[in-house]
Amino acid sequence: GGSIFLIQLYFGVLISKIFGFSFTILRIIEILFGIIGIVLIYQILLLVQNSSNLAMVGSILFGMNPVYLSGTNSFHPDVPHIMFMLVSFYFFMKYFFYEKMYFYFTGILFAIIACGIKQTGIAIGFAFSVIYLFNYKINIKNIVTAMFPSFVLIVLILSYGYVRNNYNIDLPGVAGYAMMKNIL
Repeated sequence: GGSIFLIQLYFGVLISKIFGFSFTILRIIEILFGIIGIVLIYQILLLVQNSSNLAMVGSILFGMNPVYLSGTNSFHPDVPHIMFMLVSFYFFMKYFFYEKMYFYFTGILFAIIACGIKQTGIAIGFAFSVIYLFNYKINIKNIVTAMFPSFVLIVLILSYGYVRNNYNIDLPGVAGYAMMKNIL
């Protein structure tokens, strides 16, 4: 999945406006995203089982994954994307346990942010839809509840592509650091 890079670009610009443009600052922010991702995986593992020891082992294994570990030392979109996906998963899982709409819409919000970093964030909506339909009886309300996150993410990606291609708006998506320096 291609990087839309929109959310991460503007976050990088905001950090650069506050601290000045520096690859070191951007790497520090990426390391913070990585740490938050590890804490989130710990919390998710605690939701699905009761052993803090197993959650700790799973979190360490996740954090020591070579792709994740090396990604935390760059400003590539992978680690922030994974972190926001994990936030979305966490809230969707809380929705499954407690059935509060706050968790549902918060999960959708973070799925939108993850999708705004990389298009593969659309998998969050599809995963939620499949799991929801397997766990609840099929009726109109449950179908709408299951499909809404997927619909929102599909519309986001299609709208972004449509605006970028048809209105000659130079939106980010491929340029990376060069575009960030132009914004600054």
